[in-house]
Amino acid sequence: MLRALLKREIEPAPLRCPTPCPAPSPTARRKPRTKSYPVFRLYPAREPEPQRQAEMLLREIATYCEDAIGQYIPTGDLQRLYLEFCGRQRWEPRHWSVIGYELGRLTHRVIKKVRSKRFKAYKIPAPDWRL
Repeated sequence: MLRALLKREIEPAPLRCPTPCPAPSPTARRKPRTKSYPVFRLYPAREPEPQRQAEMLLREIATYCEDAIGQYIPTGDLQRLYLEFCGRQRWEPRHWSVIGYELGRLTHRVIKKVRSKRFKAYKIPAPDWRL
């Protein structure tokens, strides 16, 4: 008898749901999918400004520094060039993380390690892409 009591105390009680989950009704059905309607915009949407600035920065590099095409350029150099480029174009400079994100979408970005120091670099593509 004592063994049976000890065994019951040691064994965990079976888990039960405190409230039973209701079973789906046999007549229940999914809601119908809403229709999609074509929308015509009177004012065409402009291309996002950071994406346009990143594309123009790459075109500027490919135009004036042909040796850089196909090479990896470190982020520090691109930041400095971007600020100079914004000054010449009379643009409001955006935060670098936004421009770097767009450059990463347009080019191949790698994280290099030189003498135990990590930095990002972007590969400059050939100038045959859109703009």
